[in-house]
Amino acid sequence: MGLQDDLEAARQLRRDANEANTSRAVVDVFRSLGWNSSTLDQEFSVPAASGGSGGRADIALMCSGDTPAILVEVKKPATNLLDQVDQLFQYLAFQSTMLSVLTNGHEWWLYLPRQEGTPSQRRFAVVNLREQDIAEASRTLRRYLKQDAVCSGEAEEEAISVLKQMRLETVWNEMQERPPRELLRLIQERGTQAKDLKPTQDEIREYLMGIAHGQPLPGPVTDGDSSTRPSIASTGKVSKKQPKSGDSKRKPSAFVLFGNRHLVNSWAAVLVGVAEQLHQRHESKFHQALELRGKKRRQPLIGRSKGDVFRGRQISDSEFWININHSSERVIYWCHELLKKFGHSPDDLQIE
Repeated sequence: MGLQDDLEAARQLRRDANEANTSRAVVDVFRSLGWNSSTLDQEFSVPAASGGSGGRADIALMCSGDTPAILVEVKKPATNLLDQVDQLFQYLAFQSTMLSVLTNGHEWWLYLPRQEGTPSQRRFAVVNLREQDIAEASRTLRRYLKQDAVCSGEAEEEAISVLKQMRLETVWNEMQERPPRELLRLIQERGTQAKDLKPTQDEIREYLMGIAHGQPLPGPVTDGDSSTRPSIASTGKVSKKQPKSGDSKRKPSAFVLFGNRHLVNSWAAVLVGVAEQLHQRHESKFHQALELRGKKRRQPLIGRSKGDVFRGRQISDSEFWININHSSERVIYWCHELLKKFGHSPDDLQIE
């Protein structure tokens, strides 16, 4: 069997499979990645901390000597990996490794333990066998976990490069959402020099938020079609069409969905509330909402963990998390998209 066959076998693991069966499937994957009995150690003893107790990592992958290059923690398929991150990093606090992996057979979370930051800030890749194409998953795991790439240092180096890009994107997104005064002043100065545009800082902030949320931005007006291309400066909005479910310029107090009224105090609460109502009605197929992504940056609206979305809020007590980092207009847009995804009309929602 090859790597793709082993990944397919891991994908077929039942959610009620035990850790022993899951571990066998994971070991088969690593064997297809070039690790063998002399470089793969199951139940690796992690040294005890001063005044504490040690533990046993499920799998340790060795390049040379007694220090693992990768520590792997394996859980049952039904396990929410978010609840197991602390255990993995307790082991990593006393064992320096190039990479680390947390997996339940279906999901594979890859970390760079030597980097600074919280565990979520050190996670550089996620593979979900139940949602991704097996060929794509195979390429990702070969890139970072293949034995020769790991032992040469190439895998760690490439992972660091990816993590740097991810952190830069996070910083840029945050700057678009909450632009520092220095950035607003710089853009304002450049705008003043460019054909005497003289944008206000509020107009610049609105423009940056539009980019952050993937909203269509007005292009140059040509052929006398100015009536169909609103300007940000004149309207204060990026999108031409205005939402119908309430006034997006004021703070919401409640929303009505399926005949029930729900009190809220923010636009984020509207989005989470709508998602929770839909999850309650369509729990068995709510995974279909994972397909919803922004048009420009392709960022997911909903993920299976907090780390899958930019600024996550858990949907009830489910495994799903929703990105709440949106303007009021985008909240309305995403509420409509969620309703349509499950066969409902946007008119079913009223926002007060």
